[in-house]
Amino acid sequence: MRSITKEIFFKIFSQNSDLVQLDFKGISSIRISSYEAFIYATITGSGYLDNLVMPFTPKGLMKIFQAEDNLNLVTGLWDKFHPYYTPRKIAEVRDYIATGDKYLIPIEFKNELDYHDKIREIFHKQDFPGQFLIQRIEDNKKGKGLESLIEYFACEFFKANGYLVDNQIPLSQAYGSPDWIAISTDGAEFGRLRKQGFYLFELAIPSLFGERDIAINSARQTLGNSIVGEVKVTASNSTSQLNKYLSTEFFDSGVLCFTDRFVPDNSQAAIAFFNTDWKFKFEPDRQLNRFIDEKRYEKYLHFILLNLKIYQLSSLPDELILSALSIRNFSEIKSKTDFVRQMSDLDIESILDIS
Repeated sequence: MRSITKEIFFKIFSQNSDLVQLDFKGISSIRISSYEAFIYATITGSGYLDNLVMPFTPKGLMKIFQAEDNLNLVTGLWDKFHPYYTPRKIAEVRDYIATGDKYLIPIEFKNELDYHDKIREIFHKQDFPGQFLIQRIEDNKKGKGLESLIEYFACEFFKANGYLVDNQIPLSQAYGSPDWIAISTDGAEFGRLRKQGFYLFELAIPSLFGERDIAINSARQTLGNSIVGEVKVTASNSTSQLNKYLSTEFFDSGVLCFTDRFVPDNSQAAIAFFNTDWKFKFEPDRQLNRFIDEKRYEKYLHFILLNLKIYQLSSLPDELILSALSIRNFSEIKSKTDFVRQMSDLDIESILDIS
């Protein structure tokens, strides 16, 4: 299985995106808008080089609930029934997040000392702390620690095909968190978002980051109503974990993702991979049966729509959120049950009208 080096990193972007590679102050980088940088950092965990101790990343901060069957809030997008780490509030504290283009820089390193030496070399070349977005490429790990990069391009592929996408969204404790999911938006319940592709948390990004980059009416093929993916950067058989996700009966198709075209023994699952030119490719599954149970899928879709409404609402200033919820203060939300009811009662169209 091929590894992704610094040079290959740039090639992957040239083959699979419109983002431009350039030399910025003598550093090979990819220029990326504040909007897309926030999405990329949320998926991959890449850090904004705002300091040399622990560069900030929004990864993990966009989560809402503990699991699909456990609607307790985690400290993330909301906390104790009020907006907390929303992109808007993050930008209020870290104004560089929504300011100007960023420069995505892959850093290859052998150990943490080597990593810190390399980011120290480039830190003061920024126009402002946080202008550089650092992608770690860890030479001491199998696959260079880049599973999340494949998650990003899998999400980008299905977003472009008109799917709602996300990574690491938790199922119940028994099943874990899939590397990525893709849900068809071809349903009346999505309103004006029908047949449009977007990251679920993307709806929480306010206009101050730039124009929303939803893949409008881009659905070109039917790949299934709900799809779940498992990513590996080594040639290993990951069908058992994928089958665990499929056993929820929420998904009608599962995808195994690798850096190369690889079909595990006796697997009939769909596969996604980079071809010899590092172009992302998808091959549908070869099995006739589907794993989805319509009633269980409807329950899961209800959970996804609940998240969607909360993300939509979270893009707004607090005063508009309070107005949409018809309350004067967040302290009026007294319990988890009250919170879920308030959010479930919201209408996608009415939130879009406010936005």
